[in-house]
Amino acid sequence: MSKVQPLAHDPGSAFPTDSSLPVCVDIYMPNDVNTHISGSDGCFVLAIFQDLLEVVVMGYQTLKGCYFVLACFLSSWVGSCFVMLPTLPLALMAPHIYRSYVHFMMGTWLLFPPAMFELLFGTTIHVSGDKMRRSETSLIIANHRTRLDWMFMWSLTGRAKWSALLKIILRGDLRHLPGFGWAMQFGGFFFLSRKWAKDEQYLTKKIKYLVSSPDPYKLLIFPEGLITIPKLKQSRMRLRRRRAYQS
Repeated sequence: MSKVQPLAHDPGSAFPTDSSLPVCVDIYMPNDVNTHISGSDGCFVLAIFQDLLEVVVMGYQTLKGCYFVLACFLSSWVGSCFVMLPTLPLALMAPHIYRSYVHFMMGTWLLFPPAMFELLFGTTIHVSGDKMRRSETSLIIANHRTRLDWMFMWSLTGRAKWSALLKIILRGDLRHLPGFGWAMQFGGFFFLSRKWAKDEQYLTKKIKYLVSSPDPYKLLIFPEGLITIPKLKQSRMRLRRRRAYQS
């Protein structure tokens, strides 16, 4: 089983091959900063100076984050409207050509966010464990500890060279997201309503299609569902008790 774990980033590596975003910024003050200040006033000035530097660094990181979100949104929106949508008639006239085209375009786009992580944020990826074979149909079970787990998994699929074959099981309401949701629908991702009476038939139909297809698809699922943080755990428990009471 493959796993993703953080590694220290190598500044000398022009193209990191090993995910985790840097979450700590260390600010080192020069030795001569407090040459002309002393006592409590000096400590106070140093604290203000350090706070200002932290604000600048945080602002720069925020700017990079906004650029990342905007780039992903615009590329998914443009791809859905102008790259994928015009080819829909091929799904009826030449389904094999349409499927190959969608696989290629989705696989190409799924390399974009991981590349941004590594080149823009300095993320490093280290993959260990058994090799995942591209020729085998696979079920991938992963933890869901952060909001970006699925994007980190794209780094794994990109290195294994089967991004085009990846299908992810997601919450049903994500299909309505402008740009992102549309692209995921074109990519054939799974969207669950989290009501078994409805999802059972839906899953059976989708899985039968994957099994009958000549392509060795990879199905990614997060059994934990929503992120496992205390507030979300409490809200899920209240929801479960409410549903149990109603039934």
